[in-house]
Amino acid sequence: SFSKSGWISCQSGEVFTHRNRLRAITRLLKGIAHTMKIFGSCLCGAVQFQVTCTIDTIYHCHCGLCRKQTGSGFNAASLVEQSHFSWLQGDQQIRQYQKASGFRSAFCRVCGSCVPNQVNQTSWMWIPLGLLDSEITPIQRLNFCVNSKAAWVESPSADKHYSELPSSTELKAYFKLDWFASGNAWGNSEKCAYSSCWLCP
Repeated sequence: SFSKSGWISCQSGEVFTHRNRLRAITRLLKGIAHTMKIFGSCLCGAVQFQVTCTIDTIYHCHCGLCRKQTGSGFNAASLVEQSHFSWLQGDQQIRQYQKASGFRSAFCRVCGSCVPNQVNQTSWMWIPLGLLDSEITPIQRLNFCVNSKAAWVESPSADKHYSELPSSTELKAYFKLDWFASGNAWGNSEKCAYSSCWLCP
């Protein structure tokens, strides 16, 4: 039944206002998101991991380093908080290569697949989307470093295109990230840090 104050449970007579109903729905949705698990693995299956949050935003980076790292026209990836990421097995099989500039690539030593790694000294994890065994439904797509795009590549459709990279503030908003960094995570400037550390040549 219904009263001016809101919905009334026929069983207990307890009154639920519209606000309380919305709060209950919000808690339920947060619980579903919290318990969601997205699984991924490398080519040989030795390295396996899980992500315990939704992946709503993805990006394609066209920079030269990402193209070299993946052997493709662009890098398809997302970013998540480390608190939502865990290795299931095979993390002892992971090796890293680091250029003198600071750019780092992690890979499975058995099959050579690129695997997730920490973004510099932040609390963020880089997730290569090609490793995912679970389906995701992105609601936002971004293109980075379009000025560095190979001539033979057509940029995938996206909600926003960046000639270089978005700011760290924009990244945090896009990927729902916190900002925990040890030391001088980005160097003397965002552009310098990006150039030497993770996405851009």
